[in-house]
Amino acid sequence: AVMPGERYVIRAVCRVVGNGKTRIRVRWQTGEGKWLKEGQDQFIVPTSTTRDWDEMLGVVEIPSDVGRMVILLGVFDQVSADDTAWFDDIAVYQVE
Repeated sequence: AVMPGERYVIRAVCRVVGNGKTRIRVRWQTGEGKWLKEGQDQFIVPTSTTRDWDEMLGVVEIPSDVGRMVILLGVFDQVSADDTAWFDDIAVYQVE
């Protein structure tokens, strides 16, 4: 649960073996859990791509009318069944 105007730091580490790109997608819901403001989704990508454990770090501000923030971990551009992605150390911190 969140309130409009609040700010959060979102952090994770990711590792890709083979092909693929990782990202965190931050989505919004009403307090009742209905999706909204898809056009205001925010994306956090790795700050480097060493193919080791790379940090993903970003700050988001909660838009108006939002009651919930949803963190989605994703990978795309994989081309074979051997392509793998891991996420770890996921954290969300409210900041002033």
